[in-house]
Amino acid sequence: MKLTALTAAAIISAGAASASTTGFMLDFSGSVNTPTLALSNTGDLGDITGFTLSLGDTSRNFDSASNAGATTGTFTFTLDSSLDTNSSGGLRADSVAFTFGGFNPGEVFGFRTDVDIDNRNSRESYINSVLNGGSIVVNFAGGLTDSLFVDLTRPDGEAVQPSYSYTAVVKGPAAVPLPAGLPLLLAGLGALGIARRKRG
Repeated sequence: MKLTALTAAAIISAGAASASTTGFMLDFSGSVNTPTLALSNTGDLGDITGFTLSLGDTSRNFDSASNAGATTGTFTFTLDSSLDTNSSGGLRADSVAFTFGGFNPGEVFGFRTDVDIDNRNSRESYINSVLNGGSIVVNFAGGLTDSLFVDLTRPDGEAVQPSYSYTAVVKGPAAVPLPAGLPLLLAGLGALGIARRKRG
């Protein structure tokens, strides 16, 4: 009986391995109405295929998304056609969205956006309109999930910070490496067979 317990414990400890993850991190920095954002693919499984940032206060709008590009890595991206890519203002929307090709784990995408009052340019903090009921949706291909959602509402009474960071991650089950576990399993079964013979 003791032999069985020891064998099982050896198999479990030998089979321990880190789990795969699919996730992202979105950092906001800057102040007033033009924050800089950095979207990182923080998992090790799954490419980011899409990103949507929505306002909480829809009496405001995104009127541009500029300085967009890969900060780390090489991948393609397309801005939703309802927004301009210049910084002089243009079509206005309650969300800013990008689609990506080849946005792999470990890579980072950055851009700057302009948040204004509807129908006019303004200079006020993005925090009150984006981090007040806003949301992030990130879509994946080949990951553990098709999408991850984060609510951007800040806790009541939280002081204004120079930067904010939001993360979401899904973890898969820990993989059991076959080359490490199989020999131990066979050795354990052999030891049990020998013990059974000695009893008989």
